[in-house]
Amino acid sequence: MLIFKHRMIGRNYDFKFKKLNYTKINTVREGYMPLYLATNNQLVMIIRITGNDKIKNHLKTLGFVVGESVKVVNRVNENVIVKIKGVSIALSHELAKRIYVSGGIK
Repeated sequence: MLIFKHRMIGRNYDFKFKKLNYTKINTVREGYMPLYLATNNQLVMIIRITGNDKIKNHLKTLGFVVGESVKVVNRVNENVIVKIKGVSIALSHELAKRIYVSGGIK
């Protein structure tokens, strides 16, 4: 337990913080993953798109909308080449991490 003392306008405040272990935190719901983690030739479905409105609109104009199926054609490092609606599109890691997909679709 960490204790932090703070003095503000003549009053003393004590704040107590628990020491937490932050070795591994899973921020994604079970069954979801960012698009850049999908394997080659894997067919996935878009579950969620994050980011500000500008990024969301850009991805929407490229065809990335919730419920759409996407096939990962190739991965180069963390960059991804996908096929969506019959068109191949290359995405940088920064855009691919904004797209959350479900596991494989059969």
